[in-house]
Amino acid sequence: NKGQNDLSFDATTTLVHFSSYDTQSAGANQRVHLQWIGGAWRPFVAGDLKVASLNELNVLLGDFLPEPLRYLRGTITPGVAYVKDKAEIGVSLAVSKTKYESEFDLFGFRRDNDRVQPAIYAKFNGENFSFAGAVSYFRAASRDADFSDVKAILFEASVAASWDKWSGEAALARSAEDTSFPISPVTINTAAHAKLMREIGGKTAAGIFARMLSREYCDSPFYSRTRTAGIEVRRDFD
Repeated sequence: NKGQNDLSFDATTTLVHFSSYDTQSAGANQRVHLQWIGGAWRPFVAGDLKVASLNELNVLLGDFLPEPLRYLRGTITPGVAYVKDKAEIGVSLAVSKTKYESEFDLFGFRRDNDRVQPAIYAKFNGENFSFAGAVSYFRAASRDADFSDVKAILFEASVAASWDKWSGEAALARSAEDTSFPISPVTINTAAHAKLMREIGGKTAAGIFARMLSREYCDSPFYSRTRTAGIEVRRDFD
């Protein structure tokens, strides 16, 4: 009933399956979001329940794990937003608990963890320009004494603009992601993306893009770097 009366309620179900040369993952997430929309100040609360499996290429085995890691995560996120015209600013606090199917992984580590993440965000949606950004403090406390508690400043920022027949977008983000790597509780990822497009005729557009992904494995000296560049062609049909 989003946008009806003074109380907005919406639910989102997400199913994901991903496979690449070094990662195999699948998951389902159910999100429920409740927000007061009767004024400029809009308090809200969201709840998430996620079931997922993850298997990554393991440097110690030279192959994937025999069985993926499976876990259940519950998250509650209260917050408040201030909305004015096309702009919005808000604060939130996400608290979550993660429970793995097996008490110990293949290498004898407990991977259960508790997370807290306060955040502040802002966004603006104009006719030819939009911006979104957020900064948060991430803290994950592991149940295993061999894993250090992870503390990191995370952020995300994106901008998109269009003019005449041109359009462009750019994004930069630092996030914490789950990993099946045996000696790391999580990875800290830094991702950047940029794309420039131009319309060719009324229904075709072409452009170039570049992406970069850096993964730092906590509690270890290991890291990975991936860089991608390419061209994109889009065609609209009646």
